[in-house]
Amino acid sequence: MQVHEFAQPYLAAGSGEVGVLFLHGFTASPWTLRAWASRTAEAGYRVSVPRLPGHGTSWRELEVTDGRDWYAGAERAFLDLRAQCPTVFVAGLSMGGALALRLAEHHADDIDGLILV
Repeated sequence: MQVHEFAQPYLAAGSGEVGVLFLHGFTASPWTLRAWASRTAEAGYRVSVPRLPGHGTSWRELEVTDGRDWYAGAERAFLDLRAQCPTVFVAGLSMGGALALRLAEHHADDIDGLILV
């Protein structure tokens, strides 16, 4: 599986106290959130923008994934960020917003806020 250069996950350390997980939309990649995530990191926040399974590669990869895979990828990224930061916000664009809502349903006590676009 070849991941396109523009589709690589984006991570920025920030201060480490507050983390923001950004989740991209369907058929998109971390690149679509890169400017927003970069500005958030520059403001001192720890930022994680994962590449959801099947995205940023080829249609063949996307064809064999579904919502369960995308949620599992989002949840892994959330749990990784939560292990590093006592405060975590989740931002989602389009399908990423739906994933953010599901994360909030399953991890209500661990998510400090949602940003839905």
